[in-house]
Amino acid sequence: MKKCISFLLGAVMLFSCVACQKETPTSSGGNYVPPESDEQITDKYILKNGVTDYKIVVPADADEYELMARDELVLLFSEATGVTLSSVVDTGLTYSAGSKYLSIGDTDVLDSADITVLEEVTGKGAFQITTKGNSIFFIGGRENGVLFGVYEWLFRVLNFEQFSYDCYTLDKAVTDISLYDYNVVDSPDYPNYMAFTNYMMYDKTTRLRMKGVNGYGTESGLQGLVDGNTSHNTLKLLNPAVYDNPDDPENYHPEWYNVPEKSQLCYMAQGDDESRAVMIEEAAKNMIYYIKQQPKKKIWAISNMDDHRYCRCDTCNELREVYGCNTAQQIWFVNEVYDYIMEWFETDEGKPYYSPDFRMQSSFYEAYVEAPAEYNEETGEWQPIVVPEYEEKYGPVVLKQGIYGHIAPIFANWQVPLTDPVNITYYEQIMKMQACSYEIDLWIYATNFGGNYLYPFDNFSSMQANYQFLYEQGARMLLDETQNGQSGGMTGFHMLKSYLSNLLAWDVYADQNELIDRFFDGYFLDAAEDMRKFFDSYLNFSQLQMNGLCPGIGGYVYPINKKEYWPKSVIDTWQGYVDDAMLKIEKYKTLDPATYDMLYKHITMERVFLDYCYLQHYIKKGNVEFEFIRDRFTEGVRLNKIESMRYGTLVETYIQSLYED
Repeated sequence: MKKCISFLLGAVMLFSCVACQKETPTSSGGNYVPPESDEQITDKYILKNGVTDYKIVVPADADEYELMARDELVLLFSEATGVTLSSVVDTGLTYSAGSKYLSIGDTDVLDSADITVLEEVTGKGAFQITTKGNSIFFIGGRENGVLFGVYEWLFRVLNFEQFSYDCYTLDKAVTDISLYDYNVVDSPDYPNYMAFTNYMMYDKTTRLRMKGVNGYGTESGLQGLVDGNTSHNTLKLLNPAVYDNPDDPENYHPEWYNVPEKSQLCYMAQGDDESRAVMIEEAAKNMIYYIKQQPKKKIWAISNMDDHRYCRCDTCNELREVYGCNTAQQIWFVNEVYDYIMEWFETDEGKPYYSPDFRMQSSFYEAYVEAPAEYNEETGEWQPIVVPEYEEKYGPVVLKQGIYGHIAPIFANWQVPLTDPVNITYYEQIMKMQACSYEIDLWIYATNFGGNYLYPFDNFSSMQANYQFLYEQGARMLLDETQNGQSGGMTGFHMLKSYLSNLLAWDVYADQNELIDRFFDGYFLDAAEDMRKFFDSYLNFSQLQMNGLCPGIGGYVYPINKKEYWPKSVIDTWQGYVDDAMLKIEKYKTLDPATYDMLYKHITMERVFLDYCYLQHYIKKGNVEFEFIRDRFTEGVRLNKIESMRYGTLVETYIQSLYED
């Protein structure tokens, strides 16, 4: 153990906070490899006998993340110690060896301290924690890096860690905090990772506390919206109502749409090069319109519609014959739109909208999922297909640097890694895309959309392997899609999954078992051992399912809701673990009712699946046992605000059916 052994802990925990954990890791994650020790204890103190001389310093023109870092430091330090840190702006302040500052961001104190800001810290989300003299400097890369630096420090000295929207750990009644000589540098492996769950989309503080670098969604997401869509937007960008209207002959371009259905774009304008040039210009101008409307958005997709059809005009048929796929023409189209926008950024009008983080995104999906690449047996590498006559006219079939090749291998088996032989088709799709892109990003899947959200979905066994594999292929943007439409809790240990997803996206090589241990200890407290037995037993059983009961269970739409997949003896065993967990938290009813309520919610969230299984398969409607389980199921759903039982289906509708005669 490190510093926490010297802290005095309160006998009673406040709501959602627990005492010092069993073990404090030296870092909460990241791809920076520290020296043998990135901190050394000194004989000085930040807090001694409940008294501190330290002040927080922020820039006079502090941005939102520097201000948030200050506020979070004041809030959590006070909760742990009972001491409220004072804060000042940097105007007129300079560094001296005797000054006692917690400097946040690009302050005048930092400028005068002659501290080298390492190159690794310039990236998005990166941070540096450096001690000089008596002061600690929190230095951040672009956007929210400085905030992550403050959270890292709080993790190290006060065991602060957020596990969900209603639960975090934090030492209490702390009276002494030693000053350490810090040399900490850290940055996310996926700087453009987007946390998917609703509570992270709309609760920015929780997401950032959990190292969710970005959120997905209209407010917190990186992606710009084209007529309200972040993806599947080509017919929003070039709206048929505008460009395929015979009543407007000047803008009438029916050749821009796929033959015969007109459900996608024809990126080649059906072979009309002059019309295609107009098409590219119009698409770029329309994209620029949206960029100007949403200047904070950094990533702009050109994504085919969510439709399996593709263009079968003569030109597209010929290209498909040559390249073996539909995406060569898409790559050329996106490259030329990108060039137009980058030239606009150099104009007086465009310069204010440029960001070094600006990226475009070309989506490989459905009929466009195969990239124009092939495997070279001699070199053992995948490479783009080269056809000189088309390259001379349109360029290589490689997305330009600054454009993400985006792929969503939706039909993969997510219970095993993408490198598993069962996923060879999807592995090859990714490798082809990687060959045709300088940078790639992935949309992967963490739940069962076609079967039922209420059942567990075991991508726990493949999550880290996939994050590592994709990172090693050059992916720096990732979205791991979990349960849509849950405003509160998620059953099937999905709260753990969200926690893991954030931290593994930050550090793909983190110790996943250690992270799981930390989660169970912090999220379930005294019930951790029993709930961990439930979880571990499920993971073992999921392997039996995959290897015999239902080999396709890792598919995102596999029909999971079948009685033979969930034997009653197994469900009864898991129910026993839940019952034992409930007994372990009984003491909090009187000792700390707020903590009891929180733990009761957490345990009932996982019990919802068991009750649903009983109701679906093992208890007949109309008897006392049915009514008991029905009422318990209803309580768990409503208490945890579990709204959807599958994509587009509300749990409340099912509950109502349980109460009907």
